This record gives sequence, structure tokens and C-alpha cells, in this order.
Amino acid sequence: MKKQVLIASAIVLCSFAIGAVEGVAQQIFNQFRQPELIVGLPYRDIDNCNTARLNKTIIQPTQFVLPPTFVNDLDDGYAFVQFPSGIVYNYNGRNYTGVYVSVNGFITFDNTKLVPAKQSQGLFINSSSYPDNVIAPFWGDHRIRTSSDISLG
Repeated sequence: MKKQVLIASAIVLCSFAIGAVEGVAQQIFNQFRQPELIVGLPYRDIDNCNTARLNKTIIQPTQFVLPPTFVNDLDDGYAFVQFPSGIVYNYNGRNYTGVYVSVNGFITFDNTKLVPAKQSQGLFINSSSYPDNVIAPFWGDHRIRTSSDISLG
């Protein structure tokens, strides 16, 4: 038994020495690496990508509202996006025909939460009040800027 453990340990050490597991470590590192700020490149609007405008769902800033009053909120608001007719998405065992898109980089499938989107306590707990139905690839405290937010001088 000792001999087998010794051989297995030697194989692992040799693998590290010749870099056989470097690709795996690199893949894991890249998955969890923090985004980096690139300075000096011109701003490129997402709307200028190669996909035809007819194939996109453009959410206007006026569509982002915050419950329960549903006033326009460009800091923590949500906008409902209906899927095209006939499209049903199954998530966590339930079928949905649309999603609520948050300014703060995530989507939720049920009605929007009554807690601000930048506070996680109401988003990621699994309970009957707040089921675990959030996908948050870009979650952060974001804000939509409009032309009135820009000043010169």
C-alpha cells in the first residue's frame, strides 16, 4: 500500500514539475479572475455590434422602475423583458415567459424584489418569499448614465 501511495505521489509531483496540470489551473484562474479596467480605448456602444437591430431587445432607460411605487430608477431599477411569443424558459423547475432585468447586472424570473438590488439579502436566499431564482453574471452597484448626466468643463 505504501508503495502505491509513493508512486501516486511521485506521478503528481512530476506532473507539476513538467506543467501537465498548468492548463487546468489556468482555466480555473481565468474563470474567477477579476475584470480588468482597460484605459485608453475608445468607448464602444453595445448597440453597434454586428447583430441587426431588429434582432435585439433594446431596454430604454425610462423602462427601469423600482417597486413598490414603480418610479423611474436608473440606479436600482428593473425592466421586464417578455420573451418572444411561444418561448418558455424553464428555470429551477418553473416555466417563465419573461425576465426582470436589473440595472445592477442580474436577472430574476419572479416579480422584482422590494429590497434594493444592491443588497443581496433579498436576492440569493431560498425561501417562499424570495425563491432562489437569480442569475447574476454582472452583479454590482451599477447606474445607467443618460445624456443629462454628462457635463463639460
